[in-house]
Amino acid sequence: MHSKYIRSICAAVASAFLYINAMPAFADYTRVTVTGTVSGVESDLGGGTFFDLGVDDTITGQFVYGTSEADATSVDSEGTFSKDYFFTGNNYGASITSASGSAGFQNDRLSLFVDNNFPVEAEDAAIVDLINEEFGLNIQVGNQLDGWGIDAESPDAIWDNQNDCLVNGADLEIILLDVDATMYDGLPAAPNLPEPPAQNVIDAPLFFIEEASGSTGCENIVYSAYGRITDLQYELIENVATPYNDTQVAIIDDFTIVKNGNTIWSDSFGDGIAPITNDDYLVNGAVGPESGGKLAMDTSVGSEITTGTSGLEIVRHRVRKKTSTGSDITKGLRTDDTFSVTATFDLTVPELPGEHYGIMLADSVSGTPGNDHLGLGVRHTFKGDLKIQFRRHDNQTGTVTVIDEVALDTTSGHEQITLKLNRASTGTNAITASYTYGAGSPVPFASTATIFNGENYTRAQFMAVTPLEVPESAAPKAMPWLFLLLEE
Repeated sequence: MHSKYIRSICAAVASAFLYINAMPAFADYTRVTVTGTVSGVESDLGGGTFFDLGVDDTITGQFVYGTSEADATSVDSEGTFSKDYFFTGNNYGASITSASGSAGFQNDRLSLFVDNNFPVEAEDAAIVDLINEEFGLNIQVGNQLDGWGIDAESPDAIWDNQNDCLVNGADLEIILLDVDATMYDGLPAAPNLPEPPAQNVIDAPLFFIEEASGSTGCENIVYSAYGRITDLQYELIENVATPYNDTQVAIIDDFTIVKNGNTIWSDSFGDGIAPITNDDYLVNGAVGPESGGKLAMDTSVGSEITTGTSGLEIVRHRVRKKTSTGSDITKGLRTDDTFSVTATFDLTVPELPGEHYGIMLADSVSGTPGNDHLGLGVRHTFKGDLKIQFRRHDNQTGTVTVIDEVALDTTSGHEQITLKLNRASTGTNAITASYTYGAGSPVPFASTATIFNGENYTRAQFMAVTPLEVPESAAPKAMPWLFLLLEE
């Protein structure tokens, strides 16, 4: 059996690649969404990501990878038995959430694999017994199986290839097994990728979760569980760029900048006069109206530009507070200052991929692109998800890095959201990000980003963005596989 739960195929490859790619404006991709129910918990020492996940609880995982073998970072084959496709970069990855809402992990790498007539070996006996009991099968050592699956690790995962064990981090594997080995007639030929099999040939749809906390050795497991997949959706997304005329209206309620403990700017938008470019603000894309203590940003009248990272044509409102970037480091937001920028928005949901609104610390000046644009916003991603994202835009290298993110809560009736970027100490160049729903408590992101990489200033701004062209559909263009794998 190919299962990484038993064997470490491709573990060396998985450990060798972890890097960030610039995300192209558009790319075709494949998305697999899986729901599963935990059947057994083999280890739970507490304190891990999944410590609250018990028998009969549900997990949901989403996996995004390419549409062709050419999209893979590497392709490995083991004789005529198995083939693995490893995908890395911002376009690809996985996210897992447990029933309690605790995030499992989000990453930018995964392995897709297919097995054809793979022999069951003696070392697989324990897992075979588990599968036989769970699904009422009679798999024996020496039998040949077909399988299709995905394996994803958390970004901090360490796999010991020599001893075949997880040392640190979390690992989730899904696998669809065919006991009669009728699923495939052979391994896929380039450039084709293996599609999930039809429901009628699947004998065992299962998943495994492992989590470890350590630096060396194999005695670090804090959680392990297995279960059956109850639902799987396979979607081929064709992202053909098409113009559109959709707009969004983002509403900001308050915009505040604090420097060294003192509020140096606070705009509650209460005078009925929308910001324009003047001594206080630099405005790109006319904003307004301003009424009832709020400012509207309607992207139907925004400024059309081409972004410096993805080359995407967008309509943008950007309102930047003018602060000094000159030689006098006592003025502006500088390396020797603590500071924060905070904005409260009405919580509206961006409808189409690429739409977003939020705040940013930016180091660009006229004629000079910046490398430290740190943004925090509510975003409809090109993968079709609604997120609160903390991102770095480097206009000098043309790259975007998602520093941290969380799913946007659209079900609890929140009317507003407050976003904050903060430099709490002059002893570090770390910027933290947090968000607050309504009158609730701030929720900080765990990951931070550095600022002042080559400059001694930054400036604060708020914005709303709508692309002028988006993928042909944010939803699946085709869904050839939509099936339920439910216990009869």
